[in-house]
Amino acid sequence: MQVSQPIPITKFINSNDLTFIIPVYQRNYTWQADDCVKLFEDVIDGFNDRIKHYFGNIVYNEIAHDSLTGFSTYVLIDGQQRITSTMLLLAAIRDEEEDEASRDNITSTYLINKSATEKLRVKLKQVETDRDVYDAIISSQTEHVDKSSIVYRNYSKFRSLVKKAKEDGMSSSDVIDGLKYLEVITIDLQFDPQSKSHRTESPQVIFESINATGQPLTSADLIRNFLLLEIGIEKQEDYYKHYWLTIEKNIGNENISDFIRRYLTLKTLEDVKQDTEYKEYKKRYREYFNSSEDALKELAHYSIYYKWIKHPEFIGKDHESTSKLLQDIDELRMLPATPALMWLLERADNNKIDYKDINKTIDVIVSWSFRARISNIVSSGEIGRILTTEILSMLKNKKDSNQKYSDHLWFELSNYRLRDIYPKDDVFKEAFIRYDFYKSYRKYVQQKLAEKVSNDQTEIVLESIEHIMPQTIDSKYWPRISMNDHAAWVNTIGNLTPLNMPDNIANSNHSFKEKIPNIKNSDWQITRDIDTSHGWGIDNIRERAMTLADYATKIWRSPALRTREIEVAHPGVKTNRNQKFIDWIDEMNLPYIKVHASSSYNGVLRLTSDYLDSIMPVIEGEDNKWESNHAYAYEIKNEASGWTRINLTLNSISSSPEQLKGQSIIMGFLNKQPSNKAWTWFSPIGWTLNFEEGNEVLKDEVKRILEEEVPRFEQELKDYESKN
Repeated sequence: MQVSQPIPITKFINSNDLTFIIPVYQRNYTWQADDCVKLFEDVIDGFNDRIKHYFGNIVYNEIAHDSLTGFSTYVLIDGQQRITSTMLLLAAIRDEEEDEASRDNITSTYLINKSATEKLRVKLKQVETDRDVYDAIISSQTEHVDKSSIVYRNYSKFRSLVKKAKEDGMSSSDVIDGLKYLEVITIDLQFDPQSKSHRTESPQVIFESINATGQPLTSADLIRNFLLLEIGIEKQEDYYKHYWLTIEKNIGNENISDFIRRYLTLKTLEDVKQDTEYKEYKKRYREYFNSSEDALKELAHYSIYYKWIKHPEFIGKDHESTSKLLQDIDELRMLPATPALMWLLERADNNKIDYKDINKTIDVIVSWSFRARISNIVSSGEIGRILTTEILSMLKNKKDSNQKYSDHLWFELSNYRLRDIYPKDDVFKEAFIRYDFYKSYRKYVQQKLAEKVSNDQTEIVLESIEHIMPQTIDSKYWPRISMNDHAAWVNTIGNLTPLNMPDNIANSNHSFKEKIPNIKNSDWQITRDIDTSHGWGIDNIRERAMTLADYATKIWRSPALRTREIEVAHPGVKTNRNQKFIDWIDEMNLPYIKVHASSSYNGVLRLTSDYLDSIMPVIEGEDNKWESNHAYAYEIKNEASGWTRINLTLNSISSSPEQLKGQSIIMGFLNKQPSNKAWTWFSPIGWTLNFEEGNEVLKDEVKRILEEEVPRFEQELKDYESKN
């Protein structure tokens, strides 16, 4: 590595025996007009004040040298934005100069190499997307270029700045003299890709270090650089054109980082977090690919299916049903399902899965997700996790070659191993009737119901949603509606219906009687079917909602019959000691119950009340029981403390059952009286005993357990460990 003393930028670029290439892994030219103005102000200040300005580092490495001619070709690692802007400024100075000899001198000194081959004649070779406009500017042939490009806009801005400076009395040579006060430090990496004898560090490592201090590169930028930087310049050009530009064309540069994140999940079955894509890609690269070309080829291949998901209209007229289902995915904002959808579409596109099966499979995904969201029996975070990784895992792990993917996924979601996550019809209908469909999914749900009611996919555009009972009610028109009932039912499905915008505006907040003509003359059958013979109130809303809920169970597919028993939710054990405790419980044949784990308690092993009774005699009191809405707790009642919750489970140590997360072993006594302070004891194997101060009965019981039961448990566990 050679580091120069500060030198004028003009000295760095005025040699006639070199060409700089901006490699394809560099980002496009991005300077804005404000950046150009700031550069020009520094140039003018340099000329007026004769004060040098530091213009940054220029990092490059030589990739070719002709010993006969002394001509060298360099790749710019850092500094392409500044060098490009300087060249555009010099071109602007030239083109605002009237003297032909001066114009030629600027061109030959700074902008081109007269003695070079045509390929390397332009002194700065741009990336593909900027090259045509830049070369046209350097060649003074700008008649037919894209004048909306950033390159041309900045060149034009520089021309206006130069023109203004000349009007103020400066000459072209004065502006160039001002440029000489912009100084750079040049760093020559001396990297020989053939011998590697002078190589100091990988250009990729240096590139990452340089850009860590500037404008952050996106994950897509870093991955592109990673795949292209270490190969020869000719292959870089070829791979960039054939693969990377294909990706950009398919999905847009702004979507590439997200696409790669979803692609990595498809490959690894792991949820890759945003902004970690580059780290994860580097870690997995050698596991999956033998070369950069293989990796780029597969990214370009899968970018087609990401494009279909983002823009279903591109899937083609032969697959309109699939396109419509993908539109539903977009409408429901089911982006986490992208990895599974990409996997399905790729297999269908390559004749590995029938498109009919694909459509049914996507319908299962949509139906489960929609039902789960409306019924709220699964948290939004868990829905996202299942969509992201578990559905893909279910699809990839299908064993029966004769079974359809749609049937397999339907069964797996309906027979989820740890608990029921696919809402049955009664649960779904109850939630559907009371859900606020004006706040969420309003047009999607109305469109689906309208199509089901009319038994046709209507071509009518859904312009607006009518509140039959208005959002703002006048007691004169709606005397029987209380404020509480209005708030509870106004945005529910029974009170909402499609209506063309003019009719909706005309109906406004009027009485139901005044709305009837527009309802009965609606373009929508679902609206015309509204019973208008008995007025409109809460009972009418509820009755209509029940009818529409019946339709909903046929639109969003019901779960299959559960035939697989729910498994005991053993915790996500992270230590051998905890695993041995689970094994010991199994070996001792200790009783336990299988319960539905909520999202807060997923992975918790609950022991039965019989077993609790066997290790701790019931404290005197009445109505000892399992509290049905807190399946994690065995509750006992005594006069001293009121209700007391007792836990024996595998969880993280915590004084609150609501915060337990499933890691170590807990035995807890928790009083419902919040004023009492808890006393906690931790044993060597992770037992936690909490009880309330002032409760002498519990204190005596805890003391007994500490002295008698826990040591016995610990010894039995030690004996078990010594055998295993």
